[in-house]
Amino acid sequence: MTYYIGVDIAKFVHYACIIDHLGEVHQTSFPFDNSADGFQLFLSKFSSYDKGDVVIGFESTAHYHENLFNFLSGLGFHCELINPILTKRFRSLNIRDVKTDSADAFTIATFLAFNHHKENNPPSMSVN
Repeated sequence: MTYYIGVDIAKFVHYACIIDHLGEVHQTSFPFDNSADGFQLFLSKFSSYDKGDVVIGFESTAHYHENLFNFLSGLGFHCELINPILTKRFRSLNIRDVKTDSADAFTIATFLAFNHHKENNPPSMSVN
């Protein structure tokens, strides 16, 4: 099973949400500090998952993602940097265009799952 972790990056406090490949929420959005202690709290939420089953996504927001991105990459996690214009457009597909830190973390996780599902399940090219 693949787990998608969306992280809404901010200067001092980040928010993260964990969903699976079916879009089911495994961890509702939670805050964690942009610090070593905060990073450990973040890791504790998915430490039981195999690293190969985890995809972590961040919006590219100035330089605030760099510490967490480097920390997780150094531990061997698959991390992706996402253009915030893409997540904004993805969020606008929902009737309720909610913009909060916790909602953004869920949107980022859902965006990751949607894009990975497309990549792993290409359309059939058979002709009937």
